[in-house]
Amino acid sequence: MKPLVCLVVGVALVAIAAGPAFAQVPPVQIPPPTSPSGGGGASITQAPWAWQRTEYGDGTSVVASNPNDYTVTFRTDGRAVIQADCNTGSGGYTLDGQSLTFQPIAMSLVACPPGSQDTVFLRDLSQVATYVFDGDKLVLNLRLDTGNMIFSPLPPPTLTGVTWRVTGVNNGRGGVVSVVSGTQLTAIFGDDGRVNGDTGCNMFSGPYTIAGSSIAVGPLISTRRACLSEDANAQEQQFLTALAASSTYELMGARLTLRDADGATQVTLVRPVN
Repeated sequence: MKPLVCLVVGVALVAIAAGPAFAQVPPVQIPPPTSPSGGGGASITQAPWAWQRTEYGDGTSVVASNPNDYTVTFRTDGRAVIQADCNTGSGGYTLDGQSLTFQPIAMSLVACPPGSQDTVFLRDLSQVATYVFDGDKLVLNLRLDTGNMIFSPLPPPTLTGVTWRVTGVNNGRGGVVSVVSGTQLTAIFGDDGRVNGDTGCNMFSGPYTIAGSSIAVGPLISTRRACLSEDANAQEQQFLTALAASSTYELMGARLTLRDADGATQVTLVRPVN
């Protein structure tokens, strides 16, 4: 099992690498909004926004391989929450008419898997200057008319009724480790106040309660089938212990994070893409 090292530092979103020589392309043109809302009641703060693609002025484009992994949420308190594949971060933003400015963003520094588009996504966000709506789409226009980032709204995140797939478990020694190869861990939080799922070896279930962002899980019971390896057996115990230790939950786009009372991450989960 490989540890997921997560270092959070305060950095500004800056261009990571010089891009191609962009030709100028006009941004999408619609009447300027007089508030953070656009036509049809669209609002920049209405929901998490999932990146669909960036269209550059030289005629090229980059299409998001998994839009749920590249999101921006504009909170009403003036902070933007960003998910760039395996990394997350937040920072302030300001609106002035159609102008949109990101303040310094603190991003985690997890090494994402090969093929990740996190670098491109963050690079393009660093160049955003204005925003407009095109129907239900949010379009972030890049500086100097060099291109447009197109986003679609995500449904409001919900804890219940989703089969969450576990991506990381606290190993009880201060680290969050990835799931053992060949195993799949899940959790389903039902509307009836019970959680059930798969430990990678056995099925488990038990009660849970939520109040605001607080959560209490357990006591949990599970079937007693033997695991296929010592690693899987250790993972099962760590997973059940981490669930029981969780006291808060955080939903961000397609990701769920469970933390203990000290703020330490216990379990990380993702919602499968439809």
